[in-house]
Amino acid sequence: MDVLNPIFTFVFSLEFAVRVLGQGLIFTQGAYLKSGWNRIDTVVLVFAWLEELRLPGMEEGGLSKILRMGRAMKPLRLMKRNKSMRHLIDALLGTLRPLLYVIIFLLFTLVIFSCIAQGLFGGRLFKCTDPALAYPNGKTECSGLWYTDTGIMMPSAWANPYFFDFDSFLSSGLSLFQISCFNYVRYECTWKCRGY
Repeated sequence: MDVLNPIFTFVFSLEFAVRVLGQGLIFTQGAYLKSGWNRIDTVVLVFAWLEELRLPGMEEGGLSKILRMGRAMKPLRLMKRNKSMRHLIDALLGTLRPLLYVIIFLLFTLVIFSCIAQGLFGGRLFKCTDPALAYPNGKTECSGLWYTDTGIMMPSAWANPYFFDFDSFLSSGLSLFQISCFNYVRYECTWKCRGY
């Protein structure tokens, strides 16, 4: 790869120069940069030259990672040559606008149901950390200390034992997003993970 990268960068640069001389860069009728695929080629070529120049201070850190990501864009040059692959990518990009409408509708729905869930379930999922105290008397008697099965002394607290709740608008929206996107697994947190 250390030998082939400079060779391909030089060949791509030569192709870029010949095509710009033949078609023009920006202002002519069939200019090189008027095509989106040619713009992608230009970005890949710029990344390749920045990687080849090895400027000081770019060996380590975030800029070198960005340049390495530019390497991943090199197969996009081959897609430009394959007509059926180009049609597939164009169709994929054409679906982005309708997908944006679906996302906006999903967010609108989440906002409405977050408000409803906050009104219905806000503050109602709390329980005492002491498992011996049950609901109607749990809140009034939830004080002091209790012992686990292993003999560890724990404070009694009236708290929400779940990873998600409906006590605020933000937590309600995040809870509904989790429920709609992930598998239905048990989200109950043990008291040890909450530090009680």
